[in-house]
Amino acid sequence: MFGHGSWDTSRTGFRAEARKAPKARAQTRVFAATDSKGRGYETRAKPGSDVDCVVSAWSEWTQVDDCSEVRKRTITTQPKCNGSDCPELEQKRSLSPRDSVWQWGEWQDDPSDPCQQIRVRVNVSPAACGGSVYDPMFPPDDSGDSSTL
Repeated sequence: MFGHGSWDTSRTGFRAEARKAPKARAQTRVFAATDSKGRGYETRAKPGSDVDCVVSAWSEWTQVDDCSEVRKRTITTQPKCNGSDCPELEQKRSLSPRDSVWQWGEWQDDPSDPCQQIRVRVNVSPAACGGSVYDPMFPPDDSGDSSTL
């Protein structure tokens, strides 16, 4: 009376329905229905068939342009069945503004005055990502000119 062979598929209201199986990891679904010959059947995910996505460790940060870096990872195991989706595979970050770096050059004889020596300021690292291009020892005046001594 209660075995699988005693299902009465001719009853009014017998239709395909989804029933929840015991909770294993996520919500596993069991589907029940009748086939074209009126036989009842159920389907469910094969136990142990779920394979979660697995990814590699992050790479080192690599500069992609003057103002940003990127790091990546790869999929080492593709998800299958109801396995969890893969996380993001690439991250990008902006670099902080960098001001120009200035240094004093070497002392040299002044070609216009044999009694003097001269040295000049040299930009050894240009500004990037919106940093200041001006030498902090000689900031620009209100007009933006930093050439006055």
